[in-house]
Amino acid sequence: LKLKKMTEQLYWTDTYLFNSEATVVSVEKNENSNLPFGLILDRTVFFPQGGGQPFDTGFIVKGGTRFLVQEVRSKGDVVIHFGKFEGDDQIIPGDRVELHVDENRRRLHARLHSGGHLVDVAMANIGQKLKPGKGYHFQDGPFVEYLGAIPAKERDAIKNNLEIEANRLIAAGGRVNVVMANPEDVEKLCGEFPEYLPRDQPARVVSLLPGLGCPCSGTHVQNIEEIGEIKIRKLAVKGGKTKVSYDVIPIAV
Repeated sequence: LKLKKMTEQLYWTDTYLFNSEATVVSVEKNENSNLPFGLILDRTVFFPQGGGQPFDTGFIVKGGTRFLVQEVRSKGDVVIHFGKFEGDDQIIPGDRVELHVDENRRRLHARLHSGGHLVDVAMANIGQKLKPGKGYHFQDGPFVEYLGAIPAKERDAIKNNLEIEANRLIAAGGRVNVVMANPEDVEKLCGEFPEYLPRDQPARVVSLLPGLGCPCSGTHVQNIEEIGEIKIRKLAVKGGKTKVSYDVIPIAV
C-alpha cells in the first residue's frame, strides 16, 4: 500500500464518536483476497489494532456504495481500513464518505482496556508495587502482566483483595483524564518517565486516578463507573512474571 500523509485520529478525542465524515485519500488493492482493498482517509473514527486492543469494525458509505471495514491497521501515522465493497460500485479518491463504527464493539473494547488500567491502579492501592508489563485487552481472555512474582501463599488473598479494590474504585467513579503531555509532564502524570518513550516528543497519557497515568493510544471510558464490574478470574506466576486475568461483567441495559 502507498502511504500518504498522516490520518487525523478522531477516536483519540472522543471514544463515543461512532460516526463521522471523511475524504478518501487513496484506494489500494491488497494481496489478501479476503480483504481485497485498503482505504486511506484524511481522518477516521476507526481504531487500528495496537497497544493490546483489537481494531474497530463497521462500514464506510457514499450514497448507495458501501465498503465493509473488516480490519483496521496503522503504519506510522497512517490508518488503513481493510475490507471489501458490497456490490459492483466502488469508492474513489476524493470522494466524501460517511464512517460508521460498530458501537457495541467499541464500547466493549473501551471497557476492557480501561478495566486493564484499573487493575493496575487497584494493584498499587493494595500495596503490590509490581511494575506493569504486557496488557491484552481482547474479549477472548483479557489480562495484565507484571514484572515480579507474588509468593504462592499470598496469591489467593491478593486475588480477592484486588477484585474488591477494583470494584470499589468503579463504584466510587471518577472521570478518566486523557491528555497529550509534553515530556516534562509525562513523569508527573505517570510517576516516572517510561524508558520506551522518546524524550523529544509529546505522549498521550491516560489517567484513571491522579499520579497514576499511563502512556496509551487506546480508547477508554469517560468515567470509571462505565467499566461496570470487574471479575478477577486468575492470578498466576510464571517465569518471574505475575499474570492477572480479568473480565468485565456485561452491563445490564
